[in-house]
Amino acid sequence: MNAGTKIFHLRRDRNWNQKQLGQKLGILANQVSRIERGHRVPSATMLEKLVLVFGVTRDYLLDDGKDYFPPRNGDIISPQPYKDTGTALPTKTVPLPYSEQILSGDLAHTVHEDLGEYHVLRHLWRPNRYVLRVESDSMYPNLRKGDLILVENVSEGKPTDYSGKICTVLLNGENTIKRVVVNASGEIQLKPDNPYAPSITVTPSDKLTIQGWVVALVERKNP
Repeated sequence: MNAGTKIFHLRRDRNWNQKQLGQKLGILANQVSRIERGHRVPSATMLEKLVLVFGVTRDYLLDDGKDYFPPRNGDIISPQPYKDTGTALPTKTVPLPYSEQILSGDLAHTVHEDLGEYHVLRHLWRPNRYVLRVESDSMYPNLRKGDLILVENVSEGKPTDYSGKICTVLLNGENTIKRVVVNASGEIQLKPDNPYAPSITVTPSDKLTIQGWVVALVERKNP
């Protein structure tokens, strides 16, 4: 799948027409059409704009293969952050808490002295976000065991507000990462993206808390 075709599908997934995407990129609708049809190759500057608009990596747009699946249902896969090599940090990166376990509560007003740090691009920073290492393959292929993801914690999150998104949840005292799905009947399901992992139907007697939602994939584990 070439870059133009990927851009077409990314645009359609967001219900944008070519004029709307063009406005976000600062170009005309017919220029968007030429890019999508492969008649125009995006410049380096245009690629950076596409990365920010769609929340995908530059490599994803340029790679004709399928290193990983594109985002769906509002998921975001973002550019990889700067890795600290002992040199001075670029001005476009900032540290966030890093954890190998799901965190709960208000991170902005809580001191976590036992947590590490991970540097992300400045535009990804929010006071209630942290970087989490994925510990299972239940969300494969979108998220793999060992991946680092950006999570934004929420207070009093309602399942209906996050339906379709990958979330960190607390179900009956156990933490997990699942896609929250609220059916038309109001039934809540916690679904894995991995077809071999079981779904969970939340019953009225279950205690469910939406702790946060997955904003971005910040580092992909090597295949």
